Amino acid sequence: MAEQEDKQALMIQLPWTVPQQPNVQTIVLQQPAKTHMELNASTDKTAISSFALSVIIALILGSFATWLAYWYGRRSFDLTRQSFEAVIKQIESSEQSALNLNAKLFEQQLILQNQKDKSEREKNTMDRFRNAALNFIMHAETFASYITFLHSSHQDFKFEEKIEVGSYEHKIFLSILEKIDLLFESRSNLLFSTLEMEISTYDQVDKSIAEIINQTIFVRNNLIRERDTIMAEVKKYKFVIDKTKLILKKILDKEAA
Repeated sequence: MAEQEDKQALMIQLPWTVPQQPNVQTIVLQQPAKTHMELNASTDKTAISSFALSVIIALILGSFATWLAYWYGRRSFDLTRQSFEAVIKQIESSEQSALNLNAKLFEQQLILQNQKDKSEREKNTMDRFRNAALNFIMHAETFASYITFLHSSHQDFKFEEKIEVGSYEHKIFLSILEKIDLLFESRSNLLFSTLEMEISTYDQVDKSIAEIINQTIFVRNNLIRERDTIMAEVKKYKFVIDKTKLILKKILDKEAA
């Protein structure tokens, strides 16, 4: 009987229980929506995270790219600056080398020009000394030859100290004085050329020249006063000339060496 009561109770409850099933179905139907929302929320979070990560990565890559570009730019600038400075230094070095070379060449040319000028001056001085020496010796030898000629061609002629102007004797004495004047003039030129050469043998040259001049006057006086010894004096005169020629030749050889 108890079983029968339970069955009746069950029979009574079943009608009430069946209507509650939609609520269960509602719960079951709402579960996918919640899941969908959670999936959407998860997807949004994932997208946001991915976007944020992309942004971060993009920022990192952008920053790296910017730094790399800056580094390469800086490096390129430094290399360009170094290259430019190297070129500038090379140009400056080349210019300095060119200036040094030009200065050295100019100095060498100046030295060569000075040497050339000095050589030309020495040559010109030597030529003037040689010409003056030859001229002086020529006039001395001409005077000796002329005195010899007068003595030989006028054996019976007596040369007087007092002669009449315009006479034959006067003309002869004028010719003698003319040759003596030429000898004195050549003597002055030779002494000047000797000084111009700046040689240490000037005193020796002056002494030899003076000896010839003194002997010239002595021969001229003997032609009038002691004609018997005139040829002996002319011989001494020529000896003095030869001695002076030897001295002058040694000077020329020494200067030419």
